[in-house]
Amino acid sequence: MSPSGPAMHAPALVRRTLLANAIFSAVSGVILVALGAVLAPLFGLESAMLLVGIGVGLLPFAALVGASARSPLLERRRVQAFAAADWIWVGGSALVLTVAWDVLSPLGRALIGGVALVVGAFGFLQLYGARDAASLRPSREGVPLGRQIWLSWLSMKPWVKIWLFFLNGVFLAALFFPAQPLTMWVLAAYLASGPLLAGMMAWQGGLTRLLGLAHLIPWTPLVVYLVLHLTGDAVGPQVGPATHGNLYPWVLILLIAVTTCLAFDVYDVVRWIRGERFVLGTPEAARRGASRHTLS
Repeated sequence: MSPSGPAMHAPALVRRTLLANAIFSAVSGVILVALGAVLAPLFGLESAMLLVGIGVGLLPFAALVGASARSPLLERRRVQAFAAADWIWVGGSALVLTVAWDVLSPLGRALIGGVALVVGAFGFLQLYGARDAASLRPSREGVPLGRQIWLSWLSMKPWVKIWLFFLNGVFLAALFFPAQPLTMWVLAAYLASGPLLAGMMAWQGGLTRLLGLAHLIPWTPLVVYLVLHLTGDAVGPQVGPATHGNLYPWVLILLIAVTTCLAFDVYDVVRWIRGERFVLGTPEAARRGASRHTLS
């Protein structure tokens, strides 16, 4: 039994798949960071910043998966989270292919599709290998991980939920503009936070203040990219009210929203480091006024 929750003696298939997933993610991350400038034209990008940002985000994910693969005891919720993160990547890849098909080169499309197939296989094998483990048990007092995270989300204050709906809506508004490097950058940064959020929620059994880190890693480069687009042509044509119509106010609103979000995230991560590590929905979170009580 691990100190952080119910665990299992990981079946060989689960362990090997996690290890392969970690290696693949780490190698992919290193390649994107080191060769971003070479690969950028394949994806219709004028700058390597997007690929480098995704590569940087993959490295901590690979480290977490690798550490779990080497652990003699493995929490069920971690296996579920890694599989969920893999399928989020697959869904994001399908979205990018749909939205930016004309922007991508044939090789770029093949790379995105091929990687998605590999990652999807990892997700399937992780769940398949764990399904028959006799000692694999649900998490917090019999509550399945998915419901546990859902109850934790429901416990958030109403204004926080409204803010998150607004923030997600601003990001997804990129789908209403013609496919171009800027909107691809935005959507990719948005999707890159998904695996980090899923992994961290599963690791901690719900929502905590540490989730801000999943925004800070991929969205800080996004803020820099948006500022550069608004102030000059270092990363592409400058976005201005006279030349880009409705794109200009959207970029401004997105920049303000993401910057505000990151300010909240820094505040939350600092408080987590200082000891506020409760899961939203738990009695301790309710006692401190951080959320309602929805989890035992």
